[in-house]
Amino acid sequence: MALRVIRGEKAPYLEADPDYRALKDAGRIVEEPGHVDWVYAEAPGQVRVRFRRADGERVERTVPVAINTAGAGEHLAVDLLISGLIAKGWLRLDEGRKGLVVRADLSAEMDGLRYLSSAVRRVGDTPLDGEPTGTAAMARLIRAGAV
Repeated sequence: MALRVIRGEKAPYLEADPDYRALKDAGRIVEEPGHVDWVYAEAPGQVRVRFRRADGERVERTVPVAINTAGAGEHLAVDLLISGLIAKGWLRLDEGRKGLVVRADLSAEMDGLRYLSSAVRRVGDTPLDGEPTGTAAMARLIRAGAV
């Protein structure tokens, strides 16, 4: 059984990894040129992946595991807990569906839930585009009276 890797761009860190190269050379990793459109965790061991092959053919497939080697890119990348909160309407996506929105006091759409992470793009009316939402941003929000 081989691990199939959908690759749109070369990832130098993969090519530089001797284990990756050895597995690829042995046929245990098969690269397929293409672009992943989205990935959705349906259940444990069941991940739906939609991608476009290099020739433009669109493919949707359910696989037991999906590994992101490219990072989030332009898409919002959240874990299963956060995607569940979004699906239930307890956390809200921004207009572009690329980040989360919370109220000025960091409250979400569910009573008692406050949320802040690097996925948050707007706190109240304040956009956080390009600003880290780590300790420094949390301190700034506390000083501003948001929390």
